[in-house]
Amino acid sequence: MRIVYLGVTHAYTDGRLLHREMATLKRKNPEAELFYVGYASLPHCAANEEERPSDIVNVVDFDGWYPEIARRAWSPFRLLWRFYWWFWRVRKVISLNPDLVQASDVKELPEAFFIGLFSGCRLIYDAHEDYFNQYYEYRGRTLFALLIACYFSFIEILFVRFFECVFCTDEFLQKLYQRSRYGAKKVVLLRNFPPPQLFTKVAKHSNKDHLRLVYSGLVNAYRGVLSCCDYVLQFNEKHSPEKKLSLHLFARPTPLLDKYKDKEAIVYYGWITYPELASRLTDFDVGVALLKRIKKLERNIPTKNFDFMAAGLPLIASNFGNGYEYVKKAQAGICIEPESYAEFEEAVLTLFSLEERERFARNGRTFVEEEASVDKEYEPYVQIMLGKN
Repeated sequence: MRIVYLGVTHAYTDGRLLHREMATLKRKNPEAELFYVGYASLPHCAANEEERPSDIVNVVDFDGWYPEIARRAWSPFRLLWRFYWWFWRVRKVISLNPDLVQASDVKELPEAFFIGLFSGCRLIYDAHEDYFNQYYEYRGRTLFALLIACYFSFIEILFVRFFECVFCTDEFLQKLYQRSRYGAKKVVLLRNFPPPQLFTKVAKHSNKDHLRLVYSGLVNAYRGVLSCCDYVLQFNEKHSPEKKLSLHLFARPTPLLDKYKDKEAIVYYGWITYPELASRLTDFDVGVALLKRIKKLERNIPTKNFDFMAAGLPLIASNFGNGYEYVKKAQAGICIEPESYAEFEEAVLTLFSLEERERFARNGRTFVEEEASVDKEYEPYVQIMLGKN
């Protein structure tokens, strides 16, 4: 069976695409042929990728016209080239003679539809995000952002009905796609639970007067990372040397972090692959995810929360939304108002207690092992992808 994953927005090394969906599918059905066609197919990406997992997926490299101008931020020629690249992807996927094509972003729905129309293959849509609120809120709630967000909603309403199944990452999206205006044939919840084969080690906790906090993922104005940096510096100013914090960041480069680059308590590692992250998380004491109160983040289930639990780390998380519900259910950490330094300080002082850290860490790890398992969660995904359900 040949399955093609489109990746215009998500690289094939994306934690959900490669290490959850592709890896689980390949493990359950080794005979399946998996292909990736998308952004990481381009020459400058293929040359820089640190991970080329040929044993899981075949990355189809771009072999068309690729002028230097195609890499510039904006120009009319770049726009023309993107149309050319779109047609190249459609032709290339059809030439692979796939049995099934998965679109993993709203931007991939039109090309997946045309691929299915001309090749007769089955179509699956894996909705990673609430695309309307993600674009509208992340882009500053401008009129232009609203127009693009409405366009994304229109694309979904127009094309979702032609897909055999919609997989989605949280309960809000599940209810959204079940509404009649989408015409979805089947909607299945597929949460970003951690792959157990990557989290074989757990953190070992001990009495200490220096706690190492860790954050992994995107850094922007809404993810609470900048507030957390300020909180750590403020805590050290008040409590050092008796008690001390450091914040360790695994994230892609951003100018937002420049003002902290000379701060000893803020340690920036850059981006690393998901398997590396899984092995490195056990070096730390507490995971932090202080998301801000915006609609998109109220509905999301942060992947990092489950990763911290799997690594045996207690959490300091936001006290609202879907993420809060899972931390509360697992009893894996302390949930606070993300805009409150006083609540952050109180949570940290609580976690200086070895007994409390070990209790939260044990609860989180148990929750992941018993309820938040990729193998259990992804069984319907494997069955539907292989046409058995």
